[in-house]
Amino acid sequence: LAYEVDLFGRVRNSIQAARAGVAASDADVRAIRLALQARLATAYFELRMLDARTVLLRETIAAFERAYKLTDTRHEGGIASGVDVSRALTVLANARAEGDAVIAARARAEHAIAILVGAAPADLSIAGRSPDRSTMSRAKVDSALICLAAARSVTGRSSYPRASWCRAGPMAEPSTE
Repeated sequence: LAYEVDLFGRVRNSIQAARAGVAASDADVRAIRLALQARLATAYFELRMLDARTVLLRETIAAFERAYKLTDTRHEGGIASGVDVSRALTVLANARAEGDAVIAARARAEHAIAILVGAAPADLSIAGRSPDRSTMSRAKVDSALICLAAARSVTGRSSYPRASWCRAGPMAEPSTE
């Protein structure tokens, strides 16, 4: 068993340097993890945005198909020109092409999510979902409750006079304090 006297702090300094290196490595790992989580969240929101856009494009394509059929019927009746029919067909084709582009972008976003979570893109399939009004209104209610809780924590009050809205107008409710 041998001991070394650390007169000039060489051993102490090397231990501190090793600890600092470990702390730096931990900070790097946390930074990389945070960057990956941010990229995953971005890809997920992009995927949901593309889902909403797909729903909108489907409705748009259906409307353009009806417009094309109407224009073609008007052309057969001699009311519309061939240029109008061509224009309606071009607008419909452009909407369909944009729909195909959105579907391809959604697939890329889904593959990015698969890679970020460590799965093979072929093994991961995220169901498409369109924004639902009840979900959005529930999110608004949740947001309002969080804002109310934040306001209460800032002011220190637990109860406020409330006003509820009905068809006749606002009705004040008494405070419980």
